[in-house]
Amino acid sequence: MTTLQMMFKDLQRIMLHWWARLAVFLLLFTAFGTIFSFIFPNNELFLYGYLVAVFLFASLALEGMRLHNKPYLFGVMFNSFTLREWLFGFAIAASNIGIILLFASMSYPGEISFEFEMDTRVQIFFVNVLLAASFEELLFRGVIFQTFFERFGKYITVLIFSIIFASLHLIEYASVLFTINIFLASVLMSIMYLQTRSLWLPISYHYFWNLLQSL
Repeated sequence: MTTLQMMFKDLQRIMLHWWARLAVFLLLFTAFGTIFSFIFPNNELFLYGYLVAVFLFASLALEGMRLHNKPYLFGVMFNSFTLREWLFGFAIAASNIGIILLFASMSYPGEISFEFEMDTRVQIFFVNVLLAASFEELLFRGVIFQTFFERFGKYITVLIFSIIFASLHLIEYASVLFTINIFLASVLMSIMYLQTRSLWLPISYHYFWNLLQSL
């Protein structure tokens, strides 16, 4: 066994510790982010696409470096359940929005409107909403969440990440009711991941919720 192989084996053993995996992931994220920033210097239009790509590459690299690695484990594997999870996410989001619209139309009759016009700007909007939802799920339910889950268990992990998720959304709109809703949404999407061990269901729900709400 070469010196390089021995060093890699030592790194794999060290990464059995949750804090080591977290540190290695952050290093990989920084490295890929730096590389991508040189390759794609003007990424303002699709900033979330850039961040999603960096997260995916860093996550794949991390899982590839782990002992007995299974790169699909961090939650973006394609299998027979993927389409079903996307459809289920749409169904839950659409039913949630439908219930809200029903109550809104009963409370404020004649004041609910829906506008849709397909052009290039709208198409970019559709893509950006998808990329934004994907980035947030990779950030809040991806490798970092999963590392904390392995160390602290589901209850503490879900609580911590839901508080952070809700707190960061305060920048959008500072309201007690809004913050409670965002916190509960984060709890729901964390449960979706924990039940399926896949990010497709929370990404789908997050995407269609944001999209339908915006429309």
